[in-house]
Amino acid sequence: MDIENIIAAASRAQQAEEAGLGNCSRIWHVGFFFDGIHRNIDQDAPDQRLSNVARLFRAFPDQKQDAPQNTHNKFYLSGLGTPFNEELTEKLHTIMDSAQGSALDDLKDQPKEMAKDAGLDYLKGGNWWEVLKDSGKKLINPSEWKSLAGDVAKNAAKKSGIEATPWLRDNPAIADMLVTGVDTRINSAKLRFERFFERAKTNSPVPIKLISISLFGYDVGATLARKFIDTLLDDICQKQGDKHTYQGISVEIVFTGLFDCARHTPANNNGVDWFISTFGGPVKGISVLLGDKSIDQESALPDTVKNALHLVAAHENRPWRRLYCLGGSNSKHQEELLPGCAEDVGGGLKPNEQKPSAELCRVALHRMYRAATMAGVPFPDFQNLRAQSETVANYFIMQDKVKNKSVAQWTKLYQQAVPFKAVSIGAQNRHLDSYIEWLGRQYYQYRCECMKYEKQRGDILASAGASAGLLGISSQAKEASRHYQNELDVLHKNWGWLDDVHDAAIRMKNSMENDPNDKRIQIVPDIYRPALRRARRFLDYAHAAYLGQPQPFPEDNAPSEMYAWFVHDRQAVEKGAGISQDFLVIRSMEKPEA
Repeated sequence: MDIENIIAAASRAQQAEEAGLGNCSRIWHVGFFFDGIHRNIDQDAPDQRLSNVARLFRAFPDQKQDAPQNTHNKFYLSGLGTPFNEELTEKLHTIMDSAQGSALDDLKDQPKEMAKDAGLDYLKGGNWWEVLKDSGKKLINPSEWKSLAGDVAKNAAKKSGIEATPWLRDNPAIADMLVTGVDTRINSAKLRFERFFERAKTNSPVPIKLISISLFGYDVGATLARKFIDTLLDDICQKQGDKHTYQGISVEIVFTGLFDCARHTPANNNGVDWFISTFGGPVKGISVLLGDKSIDQESALPDTVKNALHLVAAHENRPWRRLYCLGGSNSKHQEELLPGCAEDVGGGLKPNEQKPSAELCRVALHRMYRAATMAGVPFPDFQNLRAQSETVANYFIMQDKVKNKSVAQWTKLYQQAVPFKAVSIGAQNRHLDSYIEWLGRQYYQYRCECMKYEKQRGDILASAGASAGLLGISSQAKEASRHYQNELDVLHKNWGWLDDVHDAAIRMKNSMENDPNDKRIQIVPDIYRPALRRARRFLDYAHAAYLGQPQPFPEDNAPSEMYAWFVHDRQAVEKGAGISQDFLVIRSMEKPEA
């Protein structure tokens, strides 16, 4: 038995002892899973975009795993901006498993010898979740570009009407702008808790003596989970001393697991978050005036929650994704930085969408699963999960291998190079420093490749053999010129967004160094002084490329494979999302008081 299993068993035993459970009593284990904005199992499963919340939902026991002393229910709530249906657990399982089965067909069909050549670790007795196959020919960098694989105020009356009209409420644009769908989901969670408790109470003669609640959420869904906790404690349960009960039965919120918690929708992008927070924010009047699109939830996570883990995306810096921290000072409420953008922590990406692998989110998934299990959430033991249910285990598998290492191994190497896990402004700056340093090296290669093809194209057009008398440029020269232009077009298509980063760095440097009205460094020095340093560093690489000089000596030793393969940059690929100076700035944080 491994240490995690021992801790999990001890947590369950302590829970039973504190509740005074005996042979003639039951625990009702109930899980709530609030998915991220625009995430929905119905839509995501066929497209292989399941979030980590959806995967944890699949692993949580249902009524089929009930025993005399344990009863289970779980409830999935789709993300804002997607259709909301109170679907039965069995239907969601079917949707997920059908799609997952087709996705694994290729792996199952591999001949054994090919599997061995690909390095399938489970054939060698390694971790069951590392079913690795070689992806070594997909490396993304500008010098190997041919391997690139793909190219204001809220109106309460209007909102209440929209809440009652699903096709309006769940429209992504309306949900983003008016933050609709919140009340519908909170009310649904409340009603399901009450309704299914009555069912659980009557489906066995053994009385329920403890209600054990677990909650999970992703980005805005994480805020919904926190909002539901407040509703649960304030409106549903009754407080008796420092404990809570429901219909006289003890209630424990045993664990809350959050993936990159945020209150704001993508429509919230006023670009002044750091200044609002500097002057005592969030200031409601200012926020609404500037177009605040957020869930009305500003409290710290209550101490009633026995254990909590908030996994935070270290490289996420989209302005609208202001981080909503746990707040308070409870030592059992942990926050931890993991590499990547929000989707690299919470899931929802596909391979080759921007980077070859979409498996970085598995690191957060495994971390959350293990922490939840040790806290007393009734997940199956992780080490034996494959033996208990291969179907469920498949949602946790890592397949991509880069230089004989899985994403979990690359993450460990990255964390050794950038060892900043605690959530702070300084730690976020160090992670973004590392990423911009890597981007600078990519820009150097990109500009060198572009200049090489531009010179070759220019030489052909200017050569003596390019002319065919009065007829102008020869057909051979035209063909060669088109070839080099095609090379340039592919480079620009896949890496041209770095020119926008270059332009943003120039604008930031010129403004902060030369404009007396630019007071950003004076107002928020710990934010904008590092940002200016990053801009200068990126421009150092650009100048070296334009002048034909060697690259600057690297200031960072994080493994480049992490950025080339696993860490995504959503600002570079989102439709309509331009690269501004905010690209060089860490995102703002909200730290509510207890």
